[in-house]
Amino acid sequence: MDNLFLNVFPAKADSVNGSARITDYPELSRALKSCAALRAQFLPYFTDGTFIGNCVLAEPAPGATVCAYVLPDRLLTLVLNEWDAREVALHYDLAPWVPSPAGTYTLRHYGEGGALLDESGTAGGPQELTTPNLGKWEMGVYEFQTR
Repeated sequence: MDNLFLNVFPAKADSVNGSARITDYPELSRALKSCAALRAQFLPYFTDGTFIGNCVLAEPAPGATVCAYVLPDRLLTLVLNEWDAREVALHYDLAPWVPSPAGTYTLRHYGEGGALLDESGTAGGPQELTTPNLGKWEMGVYEFQTR
């Protein structure tokens, strides 16, 4: 989410880092593959975009990590739920980051695997978005594009 380099060396119990294979830890393997696929799918945000972290939020989102990246006409927001399964409420304002000449945006919601789940329109200015139910450590991906 933070576009950081990961150097992953799993360890066998009571052994040194690098003594195990990633495949020995299926959950870790799935998470790394999911992150790699999302990074590839949204690569322009990570290479050409500006990382603004949770600055797109108008107020904090307790129990969630929110990271956003801005390109000239769009914004990508990644939401990671850190608490038990729940909906996460996000209060945001896109106008300072990606002003829309028409005052509207297309909102695309992607699942953790990168599949497009929903597409709708949204107005500019302060807004609220509530994620669908996210499990603990589950991520939602939202892309806003100016119209």
